[in-house]
Amino acid sequence: MSEFIKSIKLKLIIIFLLPAVGMLYFSFGYVHEKISMYQNTRYLEKIVEYVKISSSLISELQRERGLSIAFISKESSYFYNELKKQRIKSDEAFIQFNALLKNYTELYDEKDIKTILEHYTDIRTYRKNIDNKTISIFDVLNFYSKIVTNLIESTDVLKAQFINKSFFNLIVCFNDLLKLTEVSGKERAIVSYILETENLTPKLYNILLSLEIEYKELKKRFLRESSIQALALYNNKVNTAKSDEILNIY
Repeated sequence: MSEFIKSIKLKLIIIFLLPAVGMLYFSFGYVHEKISMYQNTRYLEKIVEYVKISSSLISELQRERGLSIAFISKESSYFYNELKKQRIKSDEAFIQFNALLKNYTELYDEKDIKTILEHYTDIRTYRKNIDNKTISIFDVLNFYSKIVTNLIESTDVLKAQFINKSFFNLIVCFNDLLKLTEVSGKERAIVSYILETENLTPKLYNILLSLEIEYKELKKRFLRESSIQALALYNNKVNTAKSDEILNIY
């Protein structure tokens, strides 16, 4: 009889214990899911901020590059005054970028960032040479383009840490868009120089030709893989800039 009672007690314990264990298991799963969602959200927030600040630095450096080449190509106090204002904006964007690096070490490739920081320490020397016009436009183009390229490559690393397919595609499209704007920016700077100096050398022609080939390849890939939102951004930013550039020539 006692064995029977023990058996009944054991069954009762199991009956009440199983739902409790199940509730505990699913509660843990729920909490884990919420934590994962929170971590993913925080990760996305960090990426958005990194992309925003790095893109801002890219834009400011591209403007400084264009104004530097414009100043070298023509004696004009207007270009020099605009260049001085732009340098302040570039430095402010760099300060923001540098401050961001302290907290977001998991987002970027250390090698790219180290190269960016090393190049930026040389910017004062290049600016001085630009002020004195003791530097060629090719050296100016290469210097600023190296920093911008490394910044773009630092965002390229983000796609290796994607959360889902749509997010991965978004990072890929964004990176391609940055590359398109960079190629377009180089073209614009060189075209401005040619217009100001009325001097189209074979070297400049070859650079423009290679940039146009690169642009077409990037554009083809971008149009093939981009979302509607990315296409709209492309049409507003890059295509408009290139159209204005062509209109200015004529």
